[in-house]
Amino acid sequence: MAPPEPEPVSRPVLFTPKKGDVFFEEAPLSTEDQTQQSKDTIESILADYKDDPNLRAFNQELKKITQGNAVDLMSLSGGDLGKILHQNPQISEVVSKYMQNPDFAKTIQQIFSNPQFIQSVQQLQQTQAPFGTKKADK
Repeated sequence: MAPPEPEPVSRPVLFTPKKGDVFFEEAPLSTEDQTQQSKDTIESILADYKDDPNLRAFNQELKKITQGNAVDLMSLSGGDLGKILHQNPQISEVVSKYMQNPDFAKTIQQIFSNPQFIQSVQQLQQTQAPFGTKKADK
């Protein structure tokens, strides 16, 4: 038997690595857009609890004692918190009263432990000057 004849082989191909993926970042949100996004996030989270009877009762009493200035938990989550509490010191009594209800306290704990809620509240409170201070005019 004769040895096998060599088969033709293609020329070596140089390896050319693929270019890396290119990711485009969106421009950072403006302060106004960040504020709006934070409000929308809080509203969305609170909407999940809209059927909670304890939270509805709390919101109704809150609206009643503040003459509509603070209509719900959303009002207490924004940058105007200091102003609202200053104008309506009775809010702390309502909060204390409702926090004695274990079901209400559990709901509040769930809401306030949500990382998106925490971040949104912080964002809203950072965009507002603390109550009683004025921004310096330049």
